[in-house]
Amino acid sequence: MKFENNYGSYSLRVEGNIVIGQFKGNLNPELLNHFKAALLNTIEPFKHLPWGYISHSPEVIAATPDARKKHGRCKPNNGD
Repeated sequence: MKFENNYGSYSLRVEGNIVIGQFKGNLNPELLNHFKAALLNTIEPFKHLPWGYISHSPEVIAATPDARKKHGRCKPNNGD
C-alpha cells in the first residue's frame, strides 16, 4: 500500500505478522491521517493476534525547522 502527496509519501507492507512502514519527505496532517487509516486497515486481520511494526524511514523530515538548525542533522527544506 502506498500514498503520496505534494509533500511526502509512505508505503506499508506486511511480512508475516510484521508491518513495515517507510516514510519519505515531509510529514504533514494529510499524510499522517491517511497513514493512520491504512495502518488500522492493515492490522485488522490480526484482530487479537500478536503483531509488530517497524519503520525504516531514513528519508523522512520529521523535525521542526528550529530542531534541524540546532542539530544540523537534516538539510533545510523549501527555504527553511
